[in-house]
Amino acid sequence: RWVLRRLVRAPGFRGIVAISGALADDLVQEFALDPGTILVAHDAVRPAEALHAAPAAPADGTAGDRPVAVTYTGSLYPGKGADLLLALAARCRWAHFTIAGGPPGHADGLRGRAVADGLDNVTVTGPLSPDDARAAQAASDVLIAPFASRVESDSGVDIARWTSPLKVFEYMASGRPMVVGDLPVLREVLRPGVDALMPALDDVD
Repeated sequence: RWVLRRLVRAPGFRGIVAISGALADDLVQEFALDPGTILVAHDAVRPAEALHAAPAAPADGTAGDRPVAVTYTGSLYPGKGADLLLALAARCRWAHFTIAGGPPGHADGLRGRAVADGLDNVTVTGPLSPDDARAAQAASDVLIAPFASRVESDSGVDIARWTSPLKVFEYMASGRPMVVGDLPVLREVLRPGVDALMPALDDVD
């Protein structure tokens, strides 16, 4: 706050780019800014970088004799959904869950828990390159981002109120069906039941 307060009061200040409307609103309130000095620009991806493979599941919404492929790509910090994915995998044996992300230590811990719980329908890949992450998304039936009510950054700060998750925009670009935890800020870009299924936060059911 101290650094930002100095910046917005500097003679050369022209404006701020905020990654969500919720963040812009809080900046206006915190620093008494003119709303006209803030541009809201959500995260995004270049459509040309998305992989549009043929849908993995048949048109009837089933996956035939194989498990439904459910994929998460992104960081594994608390609140991003990795813990909930293990609980889902234990209850949804008809699906195979691929969890791709890091940091590596978090991935190793998650992999160990999956093995200890006998979850043979979970694969934890660890971090992937952007190209490999997009390939994993394109090979999936469903992409999932089961956010919790508290979402932590790498510094441990709760960013649930303002976040603009890159994975959500990658998921949209892939053309795959999405299940995304219903963080209020995500309703700035997603319509529940239209762009994604948006279940209640922290709700395994």
